[in-house]
Parts: sequence; structure tokens; C-alpha cells
Amino acid sequence: MKELSKEIIRQAEKEAEKIIKNAKKEAEALIEKAKAEAKQEIEKERKKARKEKERLLNREKIKANIEGKKLALDTKKEVLERVFQEFLKKVLDMKEKEKTELYRSLVKNAEKEIKSGTIYVRKQDVKIVKKLAKLRVMEKDMEWGITAESRDGKELIDLTLPTLIEFLKERTAKKLADLLFGEKDEKGKD
Repeated sequence: MKELSKEIIRQAEKEAEKIIKNAKKEAEALIEKAKAEAKQEIEKERKKARKEKERLLNREKIKANIEGKKLALDTKKEVLERVFQEFLKKVLDMKEKEKTELYRSLVKNAEKEIKSGTIYVRKQDVKIVKKLAKLRVMEKDMEWGITAESRDGKELIDLTLPTLIEFLKERTAKKLADLLFGEKDEKGKD
């Protein structure tokens, strides 16, 4: 019986060893699987973090690019405005002959549109305009230039310097910017 008992214990120990060995293998397999999954998850998170970093960097680059373009545009607008202000100053400082020629052109344009009415001009230029105009000329507290009004008051032509400069800005701003800053439209690029 002792032998039988030893045999049973030996068989039990052998079976226990086998179970422990299998359990260790399973545990190692589970550990390896967990490590692999953790490694995959870490790599996945790293990729996500890199993508987010790239996205944020791109967003900041775009933002900086937009701000740079806005600053450049503001500077260009400022330069253009100075050019127009310099033009205004030169017009206001014109010699009598140049002033007369400019008024001749303004009066001619006004009288093309208004056949009967009044031309208004600032006090210091009334004499010049009276020599040039067929319409009645009256003094008015206003900017340099003329306004012409039809007799019935339905038509008014504003040829004052601020209005002319705005018109000039609208028509020449792009060409002037190209000339000053060497810009070309998209079609002109290589």
C-alpha cells in the first residue's frame, strides 16, 4: 500500500508539474500577448501624437502665413495711400497754368453732362473757372475741384479732388501696386 501511495503521489506530482508547466506557458503567452498589444497601443498613440503635432504645426504655419500676408497687404495699402496723398499735395500745390488746364478738363467733362445749370467751385478758384465755363459759376465752401448741378437739381456731378482720387484709386490701384511692388496676377506666374 505504501508503494501504491507513493505511486499515486508521484503521479499527482507529475500531473501537478505538468499543470504548472502548462500554466507557466499560458502565463508567458499571455504576458507576451499583453506586451505586444501594449506596444501596438503605444505606437498607435505615438502616431496620433505625431499627427496632432503636425496638424498643430501646419495650423500655426498657416496662421503665421496669413498674418504675414495681412501685414504685407496693410503695408502696401499704406504705401499706396501715401502715393495718393502725395498726388493730392502736388495737385494742391500746382502752378496757375497747370491748375487752369486741370480745371479746363473738369469743366469740359461737367458741361458734357449738364447743359444748363451751375458749376460750384471754391472761392480762390472762381476767377479761373469763370474764364473756362459756359455755365454759371458760383463760389462754394468745398474741396478743390468742381461740382456741377443741373438747373432742375436732378443731376449732380462731383468732380472734387477727394472724389477724383477715390475714382483714380479704384481704377489704378492694381496697376500701381504692380508697378510699385512688382506683383503679377496668377496667370503671369511661371
